[in-house]
Amino acid sequence: MSFFHTLFPHGFKYDFYLRPVAILWLLCTAITAKAQLPDFDFNVAFTNETCPGNGTLTFSTENTTPGATFLYTVYHNPNLDVPISSSADLLVDGLSAGTYTIIALQTLGNQTSTEQVEVTLENQITPLTYTISSTTHDCMVGGQLVITTLTGIASQYEIISGPVTRPLQDSNVFDALPAGQYNIRVFNNCGQAVVTTYTVVADPGAPVVSQPILEDVYSGDCDSVTITNTLTYPEGTVISYPLTVTYTIHLPGGAPPQVVTMNFADGAPSYLEFVNEFPAFAGETYTYDLVVTNSCGIQYGNSGMTVNPAPEISHSLIPLPCGHYYLTLDVAHYMPPFTFDFSTVPAGFNPTVFNAAYPGPYAEGPVAFGGESMHVPEGNYTVSVTDACGRTGTISFTVQEIIPEPSVSGRNNGCFSLFGRIIASVTDRKLVFAEITAAPADYTFALPSNVSSFINGSGTLIVPNLPLGFYTLHLIDECGTEYTVTAEVPPFTEQDFTALPLADCREGIGAVRVTSGNGKLTALSITSAPAAFGQTLPFDVSASISSAGIFFMDDLPAGNYTFSGTDICGIQRTVSANITGYMPMGGVPFTFEPHCSSFDIALFDSDTSSGTPGYWLQMENPDVPGQWVHPGNGTIYPEGTLPDSSNSLALENNHTTVNLLYFGKFRIVKAFETVGNGTSLKICIEVLGEFNYYDGVKIENIYNISCLENTDDIFVEATGLAPLHYRIEKKDGLPFFLDNGTNSVYSGLAIGSYQFVVEDACGHIGRRTENINLLPELAHAHDPGGMLECIQPGQPEFLPFDLSLQNSGILGDQSPNAYTVTYHLSQEDADAGINPLPVLYTNTSNPQTIYARLVHNFIDICHDVVSFGLQVSEYPRLTMDEEEYVCVDGGSVTLSADPGYDTYEWSTGENTSSIVVETPGIYTVTVANVYDGTVCATTREITVNPSEAPTVLDIETSDWTDNHNSITIRVSGSGLYEYSIDGNNFQDSPVFSGLETGVYFLYIRDKNGCGMIVKEFYLLNYPKFFTPNGDGINDTWRIQFSIVEPGMEIFIFDRYGKFLAQIDPTGRGWDGMYHGRPLPSTDYWFLVKRTDGKEHRGHFSMIR
Repeated sequence: MSFFHTLFPHGFKYDFYLRPVAILWLLCTAITAKAQLPDFDFNVAFTNETCPGNGTLTFSTENTTPGATFLYTVYHNPNLDVPISSSADLLVDGLSAGTYTIIALQTLGNQTSTEQVEVTLENQITPLTYTISSTTHDCMVGGQLVITTLTGIASQYEIISGPVTRPLQDSNVFDALPAGQYNIRVFNNCGQAVVTTYTVVADPGAPVVSQPILEDVYSGDCDSVTITNTLTYPEGTVISYPLTVTYTIHLPGGAPPQVVTMNFADGAPSYLEFVNEFPAFAGETYTYDLVVTNSCGIQYGNSGMTVNPAPEISHSLIPLPCGHYYLTLDVAHYMPPFTFDFSTVPAGFNPTVFNAAYPGPYAEGPVAFGGESMHVPEGNYTVSVTDACGRTGTISFTVQEIIPEPSVSGRNNGCFSLFGRIIASVTDRKLVFAEITAAPADYTFALPSNVSSFINGSGTLIVPNLPLGFYTLHLIDECGTEYTVTAEVPPFTEQDFTALPLADCREGIGAVRVTSGNGKLTALSITSAPAAFGQTLPFDVSASISSAGIFFMDDLPAGNYTFSGTDICGIQRTVSANITGYMPMGGVPFTFEPHCSSFDIALFDSDTSSGTPGYWLQMENPDVPGQWVHPGNGTIYPEGTLPDSSNSLALENNHTTVNLLYFGKFRIVKAFETVGNGTSLKICIEVLGEFNYYDGVKIENIYNISCLENTDDIFVEATGLAPLHYRIEKKDGLPFFLDNGTNSVYSGLAIGSYQFVVEDACGHIGRRTENINLLPELAHAHDPGGMLECIQPGQPEFLPFDLSLQNSGILGDQSPNAYTVTYHLSQEDADAGINPLPVLYTNTSNPQTIYARLVHNFIDICHDVVSFGLQVSEYPRLTMDEEEYVCVDGGSVTLSADPGYDTYEWSTGENTSSIVVETPGIYTVTVANVYDGTVCATTREITVNPSEAPTVLDIETSDWTDNHNSITIRVSGSGLYEYSIDGNNFQDSPVFSGLETGVYFLYIRDKNGCGMIVKEFYLLNYPKFFTPNGDGINDTWRIQFSIVEPGMEIFIFDRYGKFLAQIDPTGRGWDGMYHGRPLPSTDYWFLVKRTDGKEHRGHFSMIR
């Protein structure tokens, strides 16, 4: 099927893919920037890949310039650097699925024009799968094989090995095959062949003629009966028609035999029914013989088969609660209607009570006697049936009710208790009554003691807190059945501790489980252990006791351990355990045996340390590498969980699992359970090995191995059951035979398109057509670029480099699963593949050159080497301040990064080492040194804070002393402020102390130069005495500096609180007079109310 991509004029232009076109322009050096030829139409027809390597591209052009020549260049995307073809040919074949870019170059003189098309070839290869079935005609010599195609297109068939072989044929059927094992090869329309092994069984066994089959309900009259017989052939065998069926009927009374013959020209392949009507005689039976003769004259049959039309009666006992039943009777081979007659019944059974219609007649069965609410009594029964023809049948049976045995046990409460409990129950019934009829002397309740209240909802009796001793109980269940049982509440018996050593997941490492027979463990220590345990003894391991009181611990080196502990009863015990640890079998404990289209796994793991592990086969999901699934149903195995039959295929140890019909990558997993720290379950998973198995031959790839001495050698990479045989059958579409034997490398092939053929030991054949001048190189190491590590200044310049980070760059589009990259110190080591470096490599010089070697994992023919550099360089060292300030009233500040580096990048977009900013905010600068395109950069964040002159909110004074006064200043504003009371000496603290009384000037300024303010304040005090004696010294008492606060109120009191005077803060003061009379020398009190609301009280002395 062809698809066309057509370019319209002025559509896709040459600048769509710059790199390939640039190469094209370089190749065509005569083309210069002159006039361009007109556009043309460029069409590409293609055929998808339906067989390996059979995709094609076909080119055509229209509306071209007369006389122009054309060059068609083809690129296999994504490699747009190197074309796979560049010629004037209109056909490129031998292509695999993928996307291709084709550039058509039109040239006339020194003028050109180009058009470009991109097309995708789809992979439409359908693999050939089929099934084989065999049949044997009952008179044929040998068997018949039929091949049914499931997928793909089968074209020819042959038998290449077996008891007989058959040449290639177009028919999918092989006849007359002797018994034995055959290899059948089927070719598809691409010439690929798939081989399957199949076993033909030529004599599967004789056909079977059945015994007489009578009708369940007769039709017709009472003088005849219809009988059916069947003929069944074994699986794989078909009937050879026509058939003749002959009856020889031996009637009663000595009459001559009757012969009846039937003929069957055709019918079902392996099954046939034949029906005959026989005479019926009342109360008499007789026999007949049956012979079947096939088309080959071979006879099969039965003789002495009985004709007995008497009815058959059957019974069913339908269970009811309390061990009772009701009865149903059914009848077969009868002429309706029929009647029943019970001749033997137990006492209490009256048929008419249990079935109102008894004795019938009944048209059909089954007929019930009793029901859900009416059970039949126990005993022996005999019943007969009589049908409408007077024929009878009889059956006898017994009905026996089952009385269950009660379960009763006594238990101690534990931990030296003198009490316990009794538990009693009856299977499938609930207890409804219970009483104790006998008990030990310590039981304080009167006997009999009704304990029915201790019966729980499920009908189980649990009587708690019973004294030790023997008890007798009377029980009644819901069916009224009574029981007398005895039980002992036993005394408490101390139990030892037990230790169970187990394997852990690692070799030589074990685990242990320690329990107390008395109850939960409460504390445990390891008191002796091997030296490898590595802890100071005794070592407390109580933290690994689970909530259930059981000790679990893993990760224990092998050796002898002693554990000492205490349980919930306070009982202390010591227990020892010899922990041998996990001891896996040395080597690989399985063999993989490949066959044609199947494989076997022989498993022989001799490990006994891990208990009873499970072994599982898993297959890697081909669509998700690293994900493992069930090889049969594809269910994903959750990694780390215990495999099961839903997600893995079970393997049996010491057994060979054969005929495994799966294909892909496989692994065998060993899984077992152990314990962890404080937990009862830990899952150990060990991968015993991996292997690949693929059915048939698959040509994986074909390479040009130019790295060898013969630079045009061709290597064919193929998989299949060895030995593989290589040959060529066609060249450029024409017959061309070259047998290369078992050698996968071809030498001396001329340029062209070849059909390569590979055949494996099973006869599978794989074919692939490739144009050998378009083949990829086997190994090509790409330049990954250098590796740079940045360090802080002063750090060592020798650091570990993770060389594996270069792998993807070296591989390019080559599969990491198919190639290995190693790293070396010299070209010589890389070429020789010796002295590989560790993946984490620390450089020994700076800079240093490393050599990478690339080699194919499965084709160790040649390699490629590429070098790259390691370099350790310093980050820029920045010493700039991280905080700056700018005045909010139009100021600016310069931010400067350290000079001398390669690049600067500010958050403002500027690229200089310094910038000027006027706005507060957060600014970043990234400073870098650049080394071969890679940078070592340091980023610094600078906060530019706003700043401004201060605003005084309050000056809080603390005065009224001589020289211990202080002030505290509160300001607002966004600046950083400092304070002074003399205009020269500034401080950061807003507190001044140790000040004398007086008037001061306070200076507050912004440290960033955004302004200063001056405020006046004063500190007050009062004299401790005054002497109003008229000498002009201390004649009045007043508040010092009160004149600066004219709104102040000052009151004078005597020592008894009597108001004497109020003085003016701006006046001379108090002269010691009261209503014109002098007051005596003594102590006086004052109250000052200031304008800010503060009050101050004190006292002073007047001395005359």
